[in-house]
Amino acid sequence: MHTQPIEETVRAVRRNTDSYPLDRAVADAHKLEREGKTEAALEKWRSIASIAEGIDDKIAARAWFTVGNLMQEQGMEKDALSAYGKAIQRKLDYAEAYNSRGNAKFMLGDYESAIADYDRAICLKLDSADFYHNRGCAAFMLNKLDCSIADYDLALQLNPSKVSSYINRGIAKNALGESASAIADYNQAVRLAPEMANAYTQRGVARCNLGHVAKAKSDFEIALKLAEEAGNTSLKTYVARRIIEFSQFQTIF
Repeated sequence: MHTQPIEETVRAVRRNTDSYPLDRAVADAHKLEREGKTEAALEKWRSIASIAEGIDDKIAARAWFTVGNLMQEQGMEKDALSAYGKAIQRKLDYAEAYNSRGNAKFMLGDYESAIADYDRAICLKLDSADFYHNRGCAAFMLNKLDCSIADYDLALQLNPSKVSSYINRGIAKNALGESASAIADYNQAVRLAPEMANAYTQRGVARCNLGHVAKAKSDFEIALKLAEEAGNTSLKTYVARRIIEFSQFQTIF
C-alpha cells in the first residue's frame, strides 16, 4: 500500500514523470491550488478522495481535509463540516481535521460543539498552541472567561510569540475588570507586532477603563493610522468613533 505523506508524494512526482496516477493527481491538485483555481482544485481533490478510499486511506483523509479547507476559505462552513467529517472517518487520529472542523463550527456559532472538537484535537496533539488558542476563543464566546484565559495561558506557554493570544487574553482579562493586567498583555502584543492596529485599539480601551485618557487617545490615534494603512475599514470606523468621543468629552469639560 502506498502511504507517502502528501508533500513527499508531490516531490516524488516531480522527480518521476512515470509515477502512478494517484500521485500524479495529487501533484496536479496542488498545482491548481497554487494557481488559485479553487473550483478545479476542489474537483480534483474530491476525485482523489474517491479514488484513494480503500486504497490509501491516509491520502483519502488528506484529500477530504483539503476539500474542507478550500470550502472554508470560500465561506462554505456547512459543506466544510462534511468534508472534515469524512477526513476523520478515514483517519481517526487526525488532530488537524478535528481542529479545522472546530473552526468551521465556531464560524457557524456552534461554540459548544467546536470546543468538543478542540478537546479531541488537543488530546491527540498536546503541543499545538493553535488548538488551545482556538478553544480559548470558543470559551470566550460562551462567556467562560476563566477557561478562556487558561487556554490562552497554555497557548502562550507553547508559543510565547503568539500575538493573537496576548490580545485575546487581554480582552478576556479586561472583560473581567482586570484592565491593568490586560494592558500588560497588550504591551507584549505591541512589542511583538508594532504594526498591528488592534493591539493599540484594545490597549486604548483598557486605558479608558482605568481613566488614562491621554494614553488611551494616543493609542487610538496610532491604531487609526495603522488601520488606514492596512485598509481595515471596520476597525478604522470604530477607532475614529472613539477619537470623536474623546473630542466631545474634552469640549464638554
